[in-house]
Amino acid sequence: MTCGCIYIVYGDYDERYYYRRRVRPTTQGVKCSECRRALRPLEEHERVHAEWQDGPQTYRTCDDCRSIIDAFFCNGFIHGTVLEDLQNHIDDMLGEISSGCIVDLTPKARERVCRYIEETWANLEADGFYGEDG
Repeated sequence: MTCGCIYIVYGDYDERYYYRRRVRPTTQGVKCSECRRALRPLEEHERVHAEWQDGPQTYRTCDDCRSIIDAFFCNGFIHGTVLEDLQNHIDDMLGEISSGCIVDLTPKARERVCRYIEETWANLEADGFYGEDG
């Protein structure tokens, strides 16, 4: 079963001139560009070095956020907005996300996605979306 993909409309974002991805261990106190969690020393993560019109940028993505990207983003993503885009997608889908999308996530990523789903359902219920028959 395939997931409902999150398709990103790129609009007026800068064209990249250079983009290099690799997995490497953390050598200093850095944070994931998505969840902002401090990466532990020697924790493997994805490191991307990109050259944009406005200059170079480095992004680091922990395994948990990378598993969300792999499961939900079919045509690419914008660094630094993955969790916001995911939460918006879950809201747009009224919290109805296929279990096939969730099963291959890391445990922490699965916990985050399930929390987003539960928050969406709680908000819908508070707004009276389900009505009296729920």
